[in-house]
Amino acid sequence: MLPEIKTSFIDVFTVGDYKLCCYSNCLVFGVPTYEEGELKFQSNSYLKISEHHFLRYFQFFSKALQMVEPLKPEEKNKETGLINIAEDLNSKCVTYIFSENAEKDQISVQITSKYETKVSFQFDLEELYRFFVGFRNLCFKIYCYPIHIEVCVFNILTNEPMTYIEQLCQNTQSEIRLPGVSYKLYNQMDLNYVSNIFVRHQKLLSKIKCSMDYYPNEIEDS
Repeated sequence: MLPEIKTSFIDVFTVGDYKLCCYSNCLVFGVPTYEEGELKFQSNSYLKISEHHFLRYFQFFSKALQMVEPLKPEEKNKETGLINIAEDLNSKCVTYIFSENAEKDQISVQITSKYETKVSFQFDLEELYRFFVGFRNLCFKIYCYPIHIEVCVFNILTNEPMTYIEQLCQNTQSEIRLPGVSYKLYNQMDLNYVSNIFVRHQKLLSKIKCSMDYYPNEIEDS
């Protein structure tokens, strides 16, 4: 069962009528209620994205955002597992379906969470792209690193080439470069901390960097 969520979020991103909220252990996507000055999610009403599923979501978004019209017959209306707990079809916890809207002449994507109560979310490709940008911008925030450290990490991801990011992740780069950022803001302990973060989260940070290169942030942040 997905419980009701009443705790305050770390950050939030708007996707049409939906909200993507970042908490200290996961991302939550759905339509929250607004009570007593806080956003709250009712039980079994949202999509929970756990840390250990982040890479699978990057794979899904990469596949979905490369879809072109018209869909191939084998791509239409086929339920595919995004998050599985086993190979059995009935054990798929989160699935997606690509379909075509003949009236609007566009591809739509439906994501369904099946943990207890089925909850589905429908997107056109523009909305899905916004969901992807929000996911990319928020997923690293669940680790709750100090703000100045997080800013440093994303400054490097934004301004440095992929080859440099790979060197940091593999711990083969001896010096941290801070493009556009004053070195006076960071001491050696900070720089060592940033270096360790790239090694610790190398797969996720490489995915974020790769997605930045191929899918730039062309929409306004929420």
